[in-house]
Amino acid sequence: MRKTLNRKTRLLMFIGLAMLLTYMIPLRQASAQGSYTGQWLLESKPGSNLLYLKLSYGTATDGNSATSFNVALEQLQGLTQARLTAAKAPVKLKLSRDAGTFDCAGEFGEAKGSGDFTYTANPGFAAELKKRGFEVPTADQQFSLALHDVGLTMIEHLQKSGYKRPSINQLVSLGTHGVNLEYLKGLEAEGYNLESVDLVIRTQDHGVTPDYIKRVKALGYSNLSIDELIGATDHGVTPDFIAGIKSSGYDPIALDELIRAKDHGISRDFIKAMKAIGYNDVPLDELIRAKDHGVSPNLIKEYNLLGYENLSLDQLIRMRSHEVTAAFIREARARGFNNLTIEQLINLRINGPEKQPH
Repeated sequence: MRKTLNRKTRLLMFIGLAMLLTYMIPLRQASAQGSYTGQWLLESKPGSNLLYLKLSYGTATDGNSATSFNVALEQLQGLTQARLTAAKAPVKLKLSRDAGTFDCAGEFGEAKGSGDFTYTANPGFAAELKKRGFEVPTADQQFSLALHDVGLTMIEHLQKSGYKRPSINQLVSLGTHGVNLEYLKGLEAEGYNLESVDLVIRTQDHGVTPDYIKRVKALGYSNLSIDELIGATDHGVTPDFIAGIKSSGYDPIALDELIRAKDHGISRDFIKAMKAIGYNDVPLDELIRAKDHGVSPNLIKEYNLLGYENLSLDQLIRMRSHEVTAAFIREARARGFNNLTIEQLINLRINGPEKQPH
């Protein structure tokens, strides 16, 4: 009995020790502000000096992850323009950022390469942050700041532009959500100094870019609030959509009308097709109502072929609402109900042939 208990005790102690070691390893890595390792994949982008870089790695916070971004050729030490198209050969690359350095070793040639990387934190970065009133980042936080190039220049720009001092977590979120210095400056150039890191992140997440703002301004939509811009992108109101609706004769048109049109499936092609069969200068509200009831150019053409031409949108909506389809009209004619008016067709659909006058 004692031997059995001792054996069980030793087994439990071994399992407990293994679990403790598993828990401690990532904590030691995070507290050391030291190195991380992983794999890199690099491909050149034709027609530009940018390269696509993907880093795969593991952290104590997030486990296994991957981050990809564009990097300019001149930012990668060890790679030249001539080397991009050369034959595959061993290579050592270095990507240096304020928070740390990525040393990459592997092979590169014929515009692509791969290998292993080691990240080393910059110990001076944490000191610089502390000087500026920030807390000291954890190892994972500093690694993330290096990955997404959230450096001292960007932090100083936030301070000079009147942003409330962000936490380290907020700085990390800026990077992971794709907010960089170029994005901040682009918003400011269009007149949007948001002064809130959380609002900047929300703006980026909803697809409001400086280019989007510039293009909608050119279409006549200046001085929109950030909430209005976010609402427009959320509903799929793109500059091309706006231009299409305006060029179809709906100009000027308010932003909320554009959103409503988009939500109800009104497009330049739909308007063009309706005009082609005689429905010109129809108020947008009436087009939306017709579309909502299933009135389409193809449906109207089917009615035309059966002799029902020049129908008003109200008539079309009533027919569609009562399921007076082209197939129903053909079936009615096959049963002897010919030359019926719209109202007679609707009555036939509602009451059936038995209740029709003879």
